[in-house]
Amino acid sequence: MFDFDKLLKTTKQESPTNPADIYDSLDRASDKGPLRPNQYEILKKWHESRRSESELIIKLHTGQGKTLIGLLMLLSKINETNEPAIYVCPNIQLAHQTCLQAEQFGIPYCTIDNAIPDEFSNGSKILITHVQKVFNGLSKFGLDGNSLEVSHFLLDDAHACVDSIKMSVTLNINNNHSLYTEILELFEEDLRAQGEGSLIEIKDKIPTSLLSIPYWAWQEKSEGVTQIISKYKHESAVKFQWSLIKNIISSCSCIISGSHLEITPYLPPLDKYGSFWNAKNKYFMSATVADDSFLVKGLGVDVETVKNPLSLKEKWSGEKMILIPSLINEAFDRGSILNNITIRKPSDFGTVVLSPSYFVAEEWQKKGSVIAGKDNITEHIHNLNNKNYERIVVFANRYDGIDLPDDACRLLILDSKPNTSSLVDKLSDSCRKNSKFTKKRIAKALEQALGRGVRGQKDYCAVLITGMSLISEIMNSSTRKYISNQVQKQIEIGIDISNYVKDEISKSSMPVSFDSIFELVNKIIKRDDGWKQFYKEKMDSIGEDELFDYDALEIYKLEREAENYCRNGNIEKAKESIQKIINDFVQSDKDEIGWYLQEMARIVNFSDKVEALRIQTAAYKAHQYLMKPQRDISYSKIPYDRERILVIQKWISQFPSFEEMSLSLNTSFENLNFGVESDLFEAALDDLGKVLGYNTDRPDKLIKKGPDNLWCVKSGEYILFECKNEILEGRRGIYQKETGQMSNSIAWFRDEYKNCKCMNIMIIPTSSLEDGAGFESDVRIIMKHQLKILKDSVKSFISSFKEDALNAIDDTRIKQAIDMYNLDLDSIYSIPILPKK
Repeated sequence: MFDFDKLLKTTKQESPTNPADIYDSLDRASDKGPLRPNQYEILKKWHESRRSESELIIKLHTGQGKTLIGLLMLLSKINETNEPAIYVCPNIQLAHQTCLQAEQFGIPYCTIDNAIPDEFSNGSKILITHVQKVFNGLSKFGLDGNSLEVSHFLLDDAHACVDSIKMSVTLNINNNHSLYTEILELFEEDLRAQGEGSLIEIKDKIPTSLLSIPYWAWQEKSEGVTQIISKYKHESAVKFQWSLIKNIISSCSCIISGSHLEITPYLPPLDKYGSFWNAKNKYFMSATVADDSFLVKGLGVDVETVKNPLSLKEKWSGEKMILIPSLINEAFDRGSILNNITIRKPSDFGTVVLSPSYFVAEEWQKKGSVIAGKDNITEHIHNLNNKNYERIVVFANRYDGIDLPDDACRLLILDSKPNTSSLVDKLSDSCRKNSKFTKKRIAKALEQALGRGVRGQKDYCAVLITGMSLISEIMNSSTRKYISNQVQKQIEIGIDISNYVKDEISKSSMPVSFDSIFELVNKIIKRDDGWKQFYKEKMDSIGEDELFDYDALEIYKLEREAENYCRNGNIEKAKESIQKIINDFVQSDKDEIGWYLQEMARIVNFSDKVEALRIQTAAYKAHQYLMKPQRDISYSKIPYDRERILVIQKWISQFPSFEEMSLSLNTSFENLNFGVESDLFEAALDDLGKVLGYNTDRPDKLIKKGPDNLWCVKSGEYILFECKNEILEGRRGIYQKETGQMSNSIAWFRDEYKNCKCMNIMIIPTSSLEDGAGFESDVRIIMKHQLKILKDSVKSFISSFKEDALNAIDDTRIKQAIDMYNLDLDSIYSIPILPKK
């Protein structure tokens, strides 16, 4: 009835496309002032010189208003084209936060309920949603040729989206599902050949034990696998992935653990998501701390796009005091931090813990903290943001997608090394422990974690780091080099502070107290002027980050090429791409050569099984933690090549300082505990043997049969270990199958090491035998208290060299220390033999 357009003296203006003009025209909340200078600058650059680009990465520091920038870019595109635009977050919590921001700034938006909104389809509003809504096999956006047309597609926090999209095409089946049972039965013999002990643990439902089904068996039986899965295609566990993988089962990996199995495409079929793949404009929001090379393979981003992000020149943003308390005093270990923080937690700001698992989180829960799980995470984030600081909140295995600005998180605790989120990554990390890509993944998780508590340029947070595995990675130069300059400098500041406090305590003869940690934390919390000036002075000295890793970009590009060639049947071209990786990038790294040879063998197996076997054999010879080829590989016996004391001297002399030697030992010993997953435990036991001066081996890991660990302690004399460290404490006795496994390992030793002596040890939290169980040979048992005594003795042994020059410790000195701490062979032989039954 009333039309104010009729009263206008000038012609009605068309919708503006300049983001700054758009912002000025918005009906935003009264507390929302003009664009920040950084926001204005980045939007001006985009509008004037980058808006026509089909792919673009926008890199900005946390807290520089990326959400508003992304929304304004999409709104500009809507005004220009009247075509659909979508803003996709990595999870539902961030989607809700984005909607709230859009509302506050007056940006027209809509969300998905039951159907795709008309306001989105006709290009009048931005659709805000999350990855799980768009990227699934039953997506309302359709698949392939039936995909809904989306012109402008933005992925917020693109690195987190990579992991979410990967999970959207991964079939994840729990061990109580019939599909799990059928797959396990179909491949049981193939798995047995890869590791009989691991297969036994998988069938016993030990969650951390896992095996990869050999690619040759998987390819050969892929039709049968497809038929099995198709029986369950309407069930919730399968239906969201079925449409995506049903035609590429042979191009998937299958890894099975005691808790679940995962079937994952080697390359996510992103082209199935036509709404994303065919978008006219694709925008990827990224933090400046992130390495965007991951996006090349994970999201199909062009290498040149990664090399030319839209960014500003700021070196750092926000304020963090990163402390490693154990560097101040060894007494400030993980247990000390847990006890002191839970007892004396301040209540006028949020205290947050990031833990790698629910198992670790439960230790905090027992002390009165609360765990934020998938069912209540939104509630706990809301409580923190609304000043409910009564209890410590622990987030388990969640290092991204949590925004806790200002007082919501002033004290952040990173408890232990982050776990990988998928079985594929777990397997990769165990085989590629020293690979740059494993180190990059750890660095990415660390940077994501550190970003939870500092969400803006003026935000600040104290960070305590604990857990020897995490500390070791942070102190390790091979990991640190993949961390941004900003975080490297923050870590360096924390180390300098720790050394300063340590010296001050030493000079004053002050008693060791955790009060010194709280005093440091209060310097940043209470806004101490000296600290602020010191921090700014240090941070201003850093250089600009190298925004990309040239080698990683090319490797990811070649990996993607190889998988695409393979999927299209061009095996020779795929083989050439992998060979180029080996020739140009990993020629000096034996483990990485083995990894890529196995990738090549998997691809070649589609066309030439004989050639694939030859390549797999070469891969296995280069790196024996990979898949054991179908033909037998001869076992190389552990040699006895030098006296024990010489081996100990060599081990000690590799470290430049006692502190680094102690850190290495403590990191390893953190895994030498009951309840730790078996692979980590056995690796730590292998390290222990080396510290004690013995040549060591892991036959079951290397050749998929024999004992878990083997030490050569003298010429013709060995110690054999079977490790049952994952068995729950309180178990009444040793089962028949476990004594049978020990008997098999002893028989294997007799076959391989004829005329040699062997002491047999089982590490297990019980020394009783269940009915029907019994050992045919002498077996000694190491239980929890004995393992602790052994570790304490070795720690004391190493600590005795604290004041020595590590490269000049003589034979007599080492021999005296061995005897003093009961680490001679006679002491080990004194472990009682379990009576036979």
